[in-house]
Formats: sequence, C-alpha cells, structure tokens
Amino acid sequence: RDESSTESSARRPLALPCMCLVAAMDVALAASGALVASGRPAWQHDIGSALKRASRDPTAKYLQLGTVSRELRPRVRTVVFRGWLWDTCTLTFVTDLRSAKADEIAHSAHGEACWYFAKARDQFRIEGSLALVSAAEADAKLARARTAAWTNLSDGAREQFFWPTPGAPVAEQGGAEPGDGTAAPIDPRDLAALTDAGERPEPPPPSPHFALLLLKPERVDQLTLSRPQRRRFHVPDAASPTGWAESAVNP
Repeated sequence: RDESSTESSARRPLALPCMCLVAAMDVALAASGALVASGRPAWQHDIGSALKRASRDPTAKYLQLGTVSRELRPRVRTVVFRGWLWDTCTLTFVTDLRSAKADEIAHSAHGEACWYFAKARDQFRIEGSLALVSAAEADAKLARARTAAWTNLSDGAREQFFWPTPGAPVAEQGGAEPGDGTAAPIDPRDLAALTDAGERPEPPPPSPHFALLLLKPERVDQLTLSRPQRRRFHVPDAASPTGWAESAVNP
C-alpha cells in the first residue's frame, strides 16, 4: 500500500533549516502539482519543472525510498511524493505505522530517495534524515500537517489504513485480524448523490496507523542525461541566499 512505517511514541519537533519559499499550506503542491516559489535552490526548482512537464503522468510522483534494516541490510520501496512541507525543502509522503519501514526508521533515520523523470531525463538522489509524524506528535504545527495530508488523500487511500496489518499472514477466513478496524466501504451511489447535491462527506478522523513521513535533504546528487550530460552536487550552505551550494562534478 502507499507507504508504510511505525513509530508510536511522540517525537521532538523536527528542525527544518532549508530556506526554500514554497506555496503556503500545511502540506501541498501548487495547483499544477509542481510549482514552488522564488528563492528555492536549483535542485528543487528543477524537480518542480520536471513535475510540471509530466503533469499528465501520475507516475511522475513515484520515487524509490531506501532505508536500513536493523540487520544493516538495504530496504527499498516505491513511495508517492505528497508535496513540500511548508516553506522548506523537506519532502513529504504518507505511511502506515505498522509496516516494517517504521521500525527501520526508528532504528536508523538515514534514508535516500531516487527520483527519475523520463521527460526531463533528470535523476535526483536525495540523501537525508527521515522522521515520522504520528498521532502522538507533540508539535502542533506538524500535527496539523499530518491532518492536512490525511484530508488530501482519496477515500480509497484512506481506507487502506484500516486494513489488517501490512506484512502479516492473511487471515484464513479473509477477515481482519483481532484489534484491527476495517473501514466501512463507501457506496458509490451514495457518494454520487452527495456530489450531485453539492455536498461531499467529511473524511473520518485520521487512522491511528496513519503517519506523515518526512525526508529532510542533506545532500542532493543531480544527474542530467540530456546532452550535454551534467552532474551536480547540492549541499546545505547557510551563507547562500537559497540555503544551498552547488558544485559541478563529472557525470
């Protein structure tokens, strides 16, 4: 299912030093699903441009996220980009706290995303620290960001967080495991009637298994495969107006 992880304890507020000015909402892309405002670092601008070029391709928001298991083995899965966190360079995803990913993040917050845009022929390897925002989040602003991410999901995506535990054996009778709630399916006819009447049902409160997953970049390796090929390293730099420094390296 669309991204999973586990951390049930409250976390300390996450420091977010990236000074990239992005459209203001708790968790959102601009209307195009790609735009970011001025003052952003070059790599974030290029991601925004690549998303805009691929706006008709929903898979353009799919990327691979790698973590490290407790056995120090690599783990990777496909996740869906959900937007930038506020006015930062932090990437957001959503995840299920019962999945193995959360335990991996609790053990080691190091992660790396690999994102390739076929139309732009750009690859971004984004290394950084991962953090989970759960129902136990003590920071009010992050808690609101989690709620906003939940609200922005489709009904089908929200329903998955009430399914049985990810990775657990399937129950013999096909039912839910004890202690796991299941979401009541929405009758399409009821939804159509509400839509026709100009109403939409309010989403249920976030599942306790739902978390907002954050990736705060610490280094970005950008490879452009169109000719002439280019490769650039981006690292945080407090002295730069964008908060990032860029250096050209051999492809």
